[in-house]
Amino acid sequence: MRSCVKLNESERVWGNLITKPLHQDTHSSSCMPCNKDDKSVTGRWEMRDHIELNDHERAWENLAVTYMTLQRARDLELGQMGLTIAQAAVLNLLKATEEPLTPMRLSRRLNRQPHTVSALLTRMEAQGLVKTNRDLQRKNWVRVSLTKKGEVAFKRQLSARTSLNATSCLSKREIDTLNATCQKLRVRGVELIRQMQRGPYSDPLFQ
Repeated sequence: MRSCVKLNESERVWGNLITKPLHQDTHSSSCMPCNKDDKSVTGRWEMRDHIELNDHERAWENLAVTYMTLQRARDLELGQMGLTIAQAAVLNLLKATEEPLTPMRLSRRLNRQPHTVSALLTRMEAQGLVKTNRDLQRKNWVRVSLTKKGEVAFKRQLSARTSLNATSCLSKREIDTLNATCQKLRVRGVELIRQMQRGPYSDPLFQ
């Protein structure tokens, strides 16, 4: 690896929490409302016909809400530099590898479908952050590399690490437990993805 970014414990926890962004609204309550038309006594809406969640479903909901909250903080932080979380991830991956990566390789590392990464790279290339070149030996392959502007963006986003240290409020023991838990959940998540959708992007994140 030609460049390595050293992460502290809080930043490694953030890496463990990385997952595909969720686009549906998730409520922190253990009950999910099916009807929002009625005013409640204690709040704005009465939740009728709620769905009772078991312990596993409540834990999933809690994890999702926590991730989306941290993701929002990271989005705002990187947004001040004109970057998104996905773009910063691409910059980091390209900087950390010895050779330019192919879009397929990037899609596997980012745990995204190839067409999603292709669209992301197209936008980044239009912004001048990356460039694509045909492989001279395998002409049907495309290699992605950083531009000078991309190098500058990579260095700038390294200074935006406040949100990555959100877990500084945890003790060393809590961080170790959280990392171990995330590892187990990630393995289980990969198993579920492979059961439901086989493909090159079903490989473990950052493997």
